[in-house]
Amino acid sequence: MERIKKILDELNRNEIQWREDIRNRKTLMDIKDVEVRQKVNEIVAELRALLKERDEKTVLEEFEKEISDSELAEIFVDYAYRSLRWFFIMKPVRMLEFPAASMLFENLFRTYILRYEKTYCSVCGQFGLAEEELSDIAESLDFFVFYYIKNHFGRRMIVDDFKDETGLADTVCETFAELVEENYNTLQMNFIIDRIKEMNLS
Repeated sequence: MERIKKILDELNRNEIQWREDIRNRKTLMDIKDVEVRQKVNEIVAELRALLKERDEKTVLEEFEKEISDSELAEIFVDYAYRSLRWFFIMKPVRMLEFPAASMLFENLFRTYILRYEKTYCSVCGQFGLAEEELSDIAESLDFFVFYYIKNHFGRRMIVDDFKDETGLADTVCETFAELVEENYNTLQMNFIIDRIKEMNLS
């Protein structure tokens, strides 16, 4: 919490109205002031790191002591917690021993990402996963692939972002990035076709 305390001190010293500014916005990302938004992002990043290691209640209690405002504490912690959706979904994958996690991703790329097979969940027993867990993991991978293709992420950026969002081991993140790289043209084509379909429906 030391880093968070320092950021809060800077906000209190330099941005007098920052608390009211946050209360008047629907979400933290709606903050207009560039300096305040930057500091808010830094606080959220610190809270995300804490929430990866501790439960939400503990983090909320500790943060509330620093910010001295229960309403703002809940706003910040809730936002940070919800932003870790993919991290929590990937928990079963983090528990798999290498190379099982990489094998799982390779399988889902073949049966869910590149082309859809109704039987993609048939391997859940092989990896000790419940069908619902595997479904969530597959949807998560599909989201990340869509995001990285849409924003033209390079291999190194994919590895770094995927690791930050999921907490998976370097080797698993490298496997995921390699799968994106190997199938980049096909993924791009799938993305373009999906966008055309969306445009025709709108």
